[in-house]
Amino acid sequence: MQRIEINLLEDEKLELEFRSFEYNGLRINFNQFVVGYDFDEKNYNRLINTLLEKYTLLQKCLLKILENHGYKKILVKTFDFYVADMKLIING
Repeated sequence: MQRIEINLLEDEKLELEFRSFEYNGLRINFNQFVVGYDFDEKNYNRLINTLLEKYTLLQKCLLKILENHGYKKILVKTFDFYVADMKLIING
């Protein structure tokens, strides 16, 4: 099991926090929306596409940070990392 710790720059930290908030907020709302409502396929597809778009942006942000700090070809799932004290910590 590999553990990576990266000291983040301020702009990297801000972007990562924003992308995480954006994706996780939509994911939570998605779960609540799907459980409680009956809606048509068009709205469901729009919601799924938006969720995938936000996840893609989060992954691109993570990969950009990893590449900027010398790590190549490392895949990170959203539950494998966290940010604490200006550090990106990845457990993989």
